[in-house]
Amino acid sequence: MRTVKEQNDIHFKVRPDTLFSVIKARYAQHVDEDKDGLRLIYNGRLIDDEDTPASLEMKYGDYVEVLRRLVGG
Repeated sequence: MRTVKEQNDIHFKVRPDTLFSVIKARYAQHVDEDKDGLRLIYNGRLIDDEDTPASLEMKYGDYVEVLRRLVGG
């Protein structure tokens, strides 16, 4: 996973059938962030919590971009 603004890479090895809700929760815990404030992007597409690496046809070495949701007023 790559944090877009900071260009930091964090690597996770996951099974192809792992839900992205689980992956996002692991990432959020790792960086001490609220998972609900994160958005995951793969190939320019917003990833749903119900998606899996297999459903997105991801291959070894692919990466997911992480965006923090902006709170506006």
